[in-house]
Amino acid sequence: MQAEGAFSKIKDGLSYNRFHHKGKANVISEINLLSISLNLNKLASKITKKDLEIIKYKAA
Repeated sequence: MQAEGAFSKIKDGLSYNRFHHKGKANVISEINLLSISLNLNKLASKITKKDLEIIKYKAA
């Protein structure tokens, strides 16, 4: 799994560079919303390109 790529897409692709809320619970909620938005953005891109093939990964 590559975490750096996801954070790069959040920072550059969504133009997001800092949390807007304070407190652990609020930051967790905010990162969850960012993750959902990133996944929806990826899904919308796949639907537009009509690339709906399911990718199966194997654990190494």
